Amino acid sequence: MSVCRVASMFDAQPIRTLAIREMGALCFEPVERIMLAQMFDITSWLVPAYAHLVSREAPLSVDEGTVLGVETAVRLAQARERYHALLNRRSTGKAACAPFDTTQIVMSVFGKSVTRIVE
Repeated sequence: MSVCRVASMFDAQPIRTLAIREMGALCFEPVERIMLAQMFDITSWLVPAYAHLVSREAPLSVDEGTVLGVETAVRLAQARERYHALLNRRSTGKAACAPFDTTQIVMSVFGKSVTRIVE
């Protein structure tokens, strides 16, 4: 993380890219990944981490919400509601069994803040 911080500060892109790749190989929890992605502008980490939090069984904890901030925590809650509503409809047979993409739910809730990831 220190290497990434210094490389970002001095705009040393090859070193920054290497640092990000090495950090990506580490097993950070989703909330840690989001925090690092926001800190170092690693947009490619955001949607997968958000999607993991949306689709996991447990809701955000107070500590996780505090780390993520109010706006991100609320958007994740909205995405979780959509995701679980679709799961409930599917399990009760009220909706077609077509697969749905958690990434699309995340992108629809977070909007422009994550759209550059897929461009």
